[in-house]
Amino acid sequence: MARAGDIAAERLGKVFGRGVISSGKIRNPFDSLYVDKNYVDTLKQGLDAIDPSKSKIFDAYVRLKVGTQMGKTVYNPGTHAINVLGNGMFMISNGFVPGASGLKDAGEFVISKFTGLKNKDLVKKFNKYRELGIPEKYFKKTFKPLDIIKKPIGFIHNKIKDAYQLEDDVFKIMHFENTKDYLRKAYTNISEENLDKMAAERTRDLLPNYKIAPKNIKKLRTMPFGDFATFATESARVAKNLIKYIIF
Repeated sequence: MARAGDIAAERLGKVFGRGVISSGKIRNPFDSLYVDKNYVDTLKQGLDAIDPSKSKIFDAYVRLKVGTQMGKTVYNPGTHAINVLGNGMFMISNGFVPGASGLKDAGEFVISKFTGLKNKDLVKKFNKYRELGIPEKYFKKTFKPLDIIKKPIGFIHNKIKDAYQLEDDVFKIMHFENTKDYLRKAYTNISEENLDKMAAERTRDLLPNYKIAPKNIKKLRTMPFGDFATFATESARVAKNLIKYIIF
């Protein structure tokens, strides 16, 4: 027998953040349900179990397409500039001036990402961001300079990818801190924990969050006609949520 609650926890974690789920603040409806392991495996795999795209030929095609897309995005300086400007426009549409608040936190985030975290308080702080579902990845506490000598190409590639991801994460942190500032004024008696939760929810709702994009939309990345469909979908979701917060 296997625990079906693990599947629901994984899905809920993508929406609310893993820390919120693990703390029990969101109820997992399948938490005490145990079923046959084969059934759990089938639910985890979903349609992937019968997906024809799992063939070696299709895998080679996907690798080639990923390489060309990375050339257009991660390795393209112009795209980095557009990424920064685009995130700035999302901030402005939310009523925030980029850098007006949260710039110090975002700066510490960037420096620590490239040099390695050595301060326990910063590790705790940035892991809290991750638990709230703001940045994409957890931090590593150590940084290994020897990787430069052992794997120079891989090291440079990873740092370029980190820079591209940070262009999103920095604005998410600034949005989160800005949101906390105005919510604190609006809800004077709210606890810090609930304040974090509310600010994180609004940040996830009002900035593109590719983790929660529909699986079928993500699958379009592998199709000849599906370039950057996730960004278009997330832009539409953000626009819808912006109208929702304005009205309500």
